[in-house]
Amino acid sequence: MQASKLTTLVLAGFYLFHMPDDAISVIAACTGHPTIKKLSFQDNRASDEDQEVVGEALRALVAAPESKLEQLILSDCRLGDNGVTPLFNAVASNATLRVLHCGDCNISETCARDVILPAVRSNSSLLKLIVRDRPAEGNLWLEGLEMPQGMELMDLTDKAVEPSPAHLEAEALVAQRRRRG
Repeated sequence: MQASKLTTLVLAGFYLFHMPDDAISVIAACTGHPTIKKLSFQDNRASDEDQEVVGEALRALVAAPESKLEQLILSDCRLGDNGVTPLFNAVASNATLRVLHCGDCNISETCARDVILPAVRSNSSLLKLIVRDRPAEGNLWLEGLEMPQGMELMDLTDKAVEPSPAHLEAEALVAQRRRRG
């Protein structure tokens, strides 16, 4: 009998990021795990004072050379600029991550422009970036954004952003990549 392998770990809704010592321990246990491909920390909101330490732990997770992580779901984690900056510094050179969901992470336009977009543009393996800011602020930084070739951007706000020609081309390339396997 073959032992089952843990490929998906969902730790959603525990407010784990409010307890940074516990969050760091859990993230460290997942860092470099040989079989985890999908990891969800959805709805584990970080407090303002803990954003950076949680972001550093996530950076180590994504930067681990032995990582097999393909999907990281951080929706509604409220990491803010201080939390997503170290994370996206590691995303820039990660070779396995295909999907990153960072909706409701409270990302400013400045952070998106100066940190996230350069990281995404330098990463050739990321196929989908899912973003959504606080509804009151919207995603103004998405308007007119040209994503790298082969990269799909999803905006989950109520007000849809019209896809640019580059976005439509990227969608076609993503579909082509998926068909090839």
